Amino acid sequence: MAYCNGTNTTTSTKSLTLIFDTEQLIYDIKNDAWVTGDVTQTEDPHDRHQVQDICEEGNRDHIHRILDMAYSELADLLFPFLKTDLCDGEVLDNTLRHKKKYVYELSVPDTFPRSSAVRLETLIHQYFVYRALQDRFTIVLPDTAPAWLERVTQVIDDIKRTASRRTERIHISLQPF
Repeated sequence: MAYCNGTNTTTSTKSLTLIFDTEQLIYDIKNDAWVTGDVTQTEDPHDRHQVQDICEEGNRDHIHRILDMAYSELADLLFPFLKTDLCDGEVLDNTLRHKKKYVYELSVPDTFPRSSAVRLETLIHQYFVYRALQDRFTIVLPDTAPAWLERVTQVIDDIKRTASRRTERIHISLQPF
């Protein structure tokens, strides 16, 4: 046990593993892109296919790089729960790796509610999808870029709020004075 100025500063923790299957992420990215392309106000089929073909063979490598970047961005955001430090002599390179899954192994307070864990999983999945769409649509639908950036920002705010949610019971005094 660690004490600071006579107070107990240790908290019990439990592990929470969040796994995101790449094919499920790509499936949702494809669906959202298809709907967006379908409602796009254009008569040019080329413009429509630029939106709808986001995950086709020629674009897959780019999507994987965006998913990798989104994974890293979230790892930075969730660092208080991940606490994965850089190893001495670790070498990183830019080789494209098609990951089958993205995994976060979190250490959360013992009182972290299951409902918050489920919400966190849903929000992180949504972040991956929105981040990929935002990057692609910045190129092919620049007029929609602000709206997609707003969605990404909103999901980040929701992730922060959910991750830092109060995990202890609130005790309300029955005497107002």
